[in-house]
Amino acid sequence: MYFAGIMDHLSDAPKMELIVWGSTMGILASSTFRVRRQLASARSKAGNIKPGSTGPCTQTTLAILGQVGGMSLPTLVYWTATACNKFHQPEWMTEYALPAPPDVFGADGVVVGRAVGLLAFLVGTTLTRSALKALGDQFHAIGVRKKPRLVDSGPYAYVRHPIYTGNLIIATSFALAFWSYIPLYALPITIGGHLLKLPIEERTLTEDPVLGNEYKVYKFRVPYRIIPYIW
Repeated sequence: MYFAGIMDHLSDAPKMELIVWGSTMGILASSTFRVRRQLASARSKAGNIKPGSTGPCTQTTLAILGQVGGMSLPTLVYWTATACNKFHQPEWMTEYALPAPPDVFGADGVVVGRAVGLLAFLVGTTLTRSALKALGDQFHAIGVRKKPRLVDSGPYAYVRHPIYTGNLIIATSFALAFWSYIPLYALPITIGGHLLKLPIEERTLTEDPVLGNEYKVYKFRVPYRIIPYIW
């Protein structure tokens, strides 16, 4: 079968690791560059963050929990370990491998699973970038800019925190893409960081003298925080 032939072509270990390694590193590096550029643009167009309920220490701590601890650390471990082992997962890492599934349409189940993980990674990244595009000059860590406006278009028409949705998809996809339990061990850090950050961000928006009333109406109109029709 054509599908099985493609998957067999990717079953060579170094080839698969190179695809996963290059895809995740390239896209995440590009995303990091986009975020930094957008933050600088947002500051110049909509001003700095208004003095609010969260100081820089709180923002940094939540960023570390949500991004560095839960998402960046597993990828750094994977990138370093495989690159230093000629794009094979070292023996200690294979001890954390997910169980091998049965073949799918004649193709190796692990290869198919890793391909699904990469696809999920692309979906999460696309969602996050779409949310950032919708935010435009209102992008921030936690807070309201001096020239605020409510963002309710794009993914924000369906959930109030689509960047968190994208981040959780990305963090989960790493388990399949790397075919490892290691990202799942770090996933609670990402979830915990976002759950801590979410109410602080919503309280800041609700209490803002300019956006407060408008945001309350938006919360009523879009009741879902992260998962459409669920929560």
